[in-house]
Amino acid sequence: MDDVCKLVSGNKSTNQYGDVIPGEKVETEVFCKIMSVKRNEFYQASAVGMKPEVVLEIRQEDYSDETIVILNDIEYKVLRTYPVGKKIVELVLTKDIYGTS
Repeated sequence: MDDVCKLVSGNKSTNQYGDVIPGEKVETEVFCKIMSVKRNEFYQASAVGMKPEVVLEIRQEDYSDETIVILNDIEYKVLRTYPVGKKIVELVLTKDIYGTS
């Protein structure tokens, strides 16, 4: 794993009414391996309106269910995760973080 990305997590809490209150964003740099989206996965995702753009492999212990990843100064949304063995997790990412194309 020669590349570096940032996993973005936001500390969230709830008030007395149950409303979610976003907290400060925390960025954690981790090593990753950049991979291309497999053709089969691209077409399956496209069929349901998603556009996967890049796949990252990172160590399982580095990932804590973050939903945003910054790679090369571009912010991506995590579309799906997939465990690869016991120590690696694969993150499928899209630039479409706000649900628009």
